[in-house]
Amino acid sequence: MRHEATKALFAHWNEVRRGPAAPDRNDLDPALIGPLLQDVFILGLDPVSQGWCYRVAGTRLTSFARRELRGETFDHWWRALDRHDIRRLLSGIAEDSAPGLGGASGTAPDLSVHDFELVLLPLRNGGKAVTRMLGGLFPSALTIRRIGLAVDDLRLTSVRTLLRQRQDAPYLLPRESGLDAILDRRRAFRVIEGGVKH
Repeated sequence: MRHEATKALFAHWNEVRRGPAAPDRNDLDPALIGPLLQDVFILGLDPVSQGWCYRVAGTRLTSFARRELRGETFDHWWRALDRHDIRRLLSGIAEDSAPGLGGASGTAPDLSVHDFELVLLPLRNGGKAVTRMLGGLFPSALTIRRIGLAVDDLRLTSVRTLLRQRQDAPYLLPRESGLDAILDRRRAFRVIEGGVKH
């Protein structure tokens, strides 16, 4: 994590969770992350389409997007080439209950490219399954200074997951290899907690 805002959001999520399980959405305290809220969003899993949609999006995010994001699918803002990868990423984070961290870039109408740090943190919604996600899309210092900046077609540049064993595991291979291969390979191995009975 390079961005201080990413570290702060992750720290709050980590503090309110109970053991290895993802915290419940009601465990979050917006007052403790007030300065971050303009770049923060919450996604909800649609039970019918199984798509992840914005339930809440910060004011700076909606300004970058030039539209209200509430109700829109999370992958819609991303370039077409990355949308499948984004959906796979969200599914993996929800299934493993493991936070995701990545890099992103977006292109402005003047063709300038702007960098962001993306964090996705799984949340429960009154049950065991992860059906909500707390996220942040934090702009670089240079991007923050661009008042009124619009950003189109976000591009996923890298992704890592923070596993329960506190080891980083790469989620994203070079574009030529695709994300499917590493996600499928990663799911072929499971860590089963427990001990040997004597």
